Amino acid sequence: MKKILGVMILGLFWCNVVFADLILFCKQEVRLIIEKDNSETINMKQDWKFVITETEIIVPGFEVMYKELMRKNYSETSYYASDKMVADESFIAFHTYIKISRTTGEGYISQTIANTTTKQPFICSTKEPKLLF
Repeated sequence: MKKILGVMILGLFWCNVVFADLILFCKQEVRLIIEKDNSETINMKQDWKFVITETEIIVPGFEVMYKELMRKNYSETSYYASDKMVADESFIAFHTYIKISRTTGEGYISQTIANTTTKQPFICSTKEPKLLF
């Protein structure tokens, strides 16, 4: 009887390992546009919501634009996900990645299309922003 009880308790502890989805709410103030010989900063206020799962980062409302952002390079200090890079011999045709610091909440989305890279820095929190009426 003691052995059965011991096996059941160990089984419960073993089955208790679960990864819960993390939801982050982020605020963006500017967008950086970096071209081969030129860079520009423009004001751009935008709110983001990210759902971080065990295997990917999902951007609700922008699933088509930011699809298949698979988590790679697991780190204790940041969340990182990128899509499959499409490249030609002379340049990167398309590539997107997201990186978010687990300690400060600072992060960015970087997207490269042809010779232009846009970087959208933001600051994240687990608290959902209140709507102003």
